[in-house]
Amino acid sequence: MGVTEDFVALRRLADRYCSAVDDGEADKMASLFTADGELVVYPPGTRPGTEEPLRRWCGADGFRRLLAVLDESYVRWVHFLGNHWAEVDADQATGEAYLFACHLRDGADGGQEEEVALIRYFDHYQRVDGSWRFAQRNACRQWTTVRPLSGAPHVIDHALRGAGRS
Repeated sequence: MGVTEDFVALRRLADRYCSAVDDGEADKMASLFTADGELVVYPPGTRPGTEEPLRRWCGADGFRRLLAVLDESYVRWVHFLGNHWAEVDADQATGEAYLFACHLRDGADGGQEEEVALIRYFDHYQRVDGSWRFAQRNACRQWTTVRPLSGAPHVIDHALRGAGRS
């Protein structure tokens, strides 16, 4: 693979990770990591190596437990990836990616709230049998914002109802 192909493959790997989390697919998540690969979660505002991690997740069983925690905590969620870059050195690579992790949860007042976390990933990749995998994915939450949902419909909902088009 050339530099462009490696970068595209690494970005696709990161995108597939987000889809696997959003779809609740632990086996798919595990397939994106090396056999001993792990997701390491650090305390808010820290970077890898500055403090002990909060948690390490690995393998399909570990990712099932992670997804169970998400399922118990939130009504639904979606992840949006940006600022992805990587440096490739033969069959190893390092990189970073920013993530908006958007979660819908039940609020204490009976309404629903949106919880949005900005996460910065510090990734280590390894090429295995010609395909890139995460060797270690370090998740460092920068901050979290929580706000109530307005419950108002999106403006396009009004437009589509009144348009009379199919």
